Amino acid sequence: MVALEQCHYPSKSYITDYIVVLHFLVNTSNDVDLLVRKGILMSYLGDTDSSAKMINGLWKNVSQTNFSCHYFRLCEDLNAFCRKPRRKLRSTLTRDYGKSPWQTGATFAAILLLLLYFVQTLCSIWKVYKKY
Repeated sequence: MVALEQCHYPSKSYITDYIVVLHFLVNTSNDVDLLVRKGILMSYLGDTDSSAKMINGLWKNVSQTNFSCHYFRLCEDLNAFCRKPRRKLRSTLTRDYGKSPWQTGATFAAILLLLLYFVQTLCSIWKVYKKY
């Protein structure tokens, strides 16, 4: 479909634009897993590695002359969303410390204990300072 669109309908590149967006979204098999879980993609190949290779291979030898302003705006919005420091921190914490409910609970407990130790230290310092 991409080849047909490139040859016969170069000014109306709807499918090619969609493939370009998918190419930028999918780099690894983990990206395919996420898109399948969210219901954006349906993978019937069985192996997510082969799905990622297939999606990245669809854009080979494509001469992209124009890119739809709708997809361009979508990509800009996604990049702006991901650039926010709060979003980066949340995604890092979720990826590294929130894989399972037990890991999330242990992380929360560790943070709570650190805060309580910090408060205890401040109270001890304040008590000593108050004596003098």
